[in-house]
Amino acid sequence: MVRAPVVKSRADVRDYIELGKLKGNRGDQNYPLPPGFDLTAYRSVVIWCHPFGVAFGSASLAPVTGS
Repeated sequence: MVRAPVVKSRADVRDYIELGKLKGNRGDQNYPLPPGFDLTAYRSVVIWCHPFGVAFGSASLAPVTGS
């Protein structure tokens, strides 16, 4: 989870919280958020490769509206 709304480079991944290692490359995956985690402070989710310093994918987060 990163504070940047869009991840375009390594600089966008400076302020982040790691939720865990990627569990696989197929299907849905769930990662628990740490206690007291402020979801409103983070703007996107990133699959980041530490050894190569690159993002393999990212998604912007937005509040759910409507009913």
